Amino acid sequence: MKNIIFSVIATIVSLTAIGQVPQYFDSWMFNEVINQGCISLPLSHEEALHKTVGITNFSNGNVYAQPYFTDSVISIKGIAILGMWITNPDIKNEYYFQIRDSSLNNILAQVRYDTVPFSALTTPPWNTAGNSFKELLFDTSIFINANKFYTVMTLPDISANFISGVMSFITLPDSCIVTEKSKMYHNGQWTEITVPNFNQPPLALALFPILDTLTYQGQNDISVINSEAKINIYPNPAENEINFSSSVEITKIEILNLLGQIIYTKDIKSTNAKIDVSNITKGNYIAKTYTKKGVKINKLIFQ
Repeated sequence: MKNIIFSVIATIVSLTAIGQVPQYFDSWMFNEVINQGCISLPLSHEEALHKTVGITNFSNGNVYAQPYFTDSVISIKGIAILGMWITNPDIKNEYYFQIRDSSLNNILAQVRYDTVPFSALTTPPWNTAGNSFKELLFDTSIFINANKFYTVMTLPDISANFISGVMSFITLPDSCIVTEKSKMYHNGQWTEITVPNFNQPPLALALFPILDTLTYQGQNDISVINSEAKINIYPNPAENEINFSSSVEITKIEILNLLGQIIYTKDIKSTNAKIDVSNITKGNYIAKTYTKKGVKINKLIFQ
């Protein structure tokens, strides 16, 4: 069987060289470790040396998961990673970056990475001794309207003589506290990851969702998400009809399922609109309300 190697930093070198950042870096969603200031990106030499560790065969799992938390509706178009992999293009097994729901049982989106070329040497400051960034996009963006989801990476089982690893942020005495630690799937169950030689779980794995801008293609003037427009949607949950009331003129309303597919669209030129939803299947949806001052995103429930 052909080998696939997923490796991370083994030696930290200076990251002060001038270079390009990832194409979608401004759209990366960061985990609690970064949001709380435990570590910052791009990594400085000191931060990389003291607050991250490169791990090879750091666990026997073949699926790794990093939790994310959100209090609003978001759209995700891909996953970014700090790490690297070396693949053989004719490998028969398939390995993916995924977005999974809070149960970790349902895959909301995925993109195969083992067939994507990934050189260890990328433009500084985003590479260090074999550690690099990579961004992979899904075929279509997805919406997340739950409070928690996971970025997931599937890997070969260690028993298959593969080498695997993930760049992680290790626990230090001055580190912040996270809501939930990273997990791995092994022997039919999810368990907390423990880093060998440190005997403690990493604070986080460097698997970052890439957020979609949610702008409507062809409407370059509509670029503000959750704008200052005040929009009231009622009743919500709804059964037969749903009303939209806005502080500014509404130009269009779209209703999307959680896969990001538009199931209803209507052009509007008013501050008020009423939509018949009696023929829409019961469930959770997303409303995108386009106004002259931007786009407003809201959760909808039809029952």
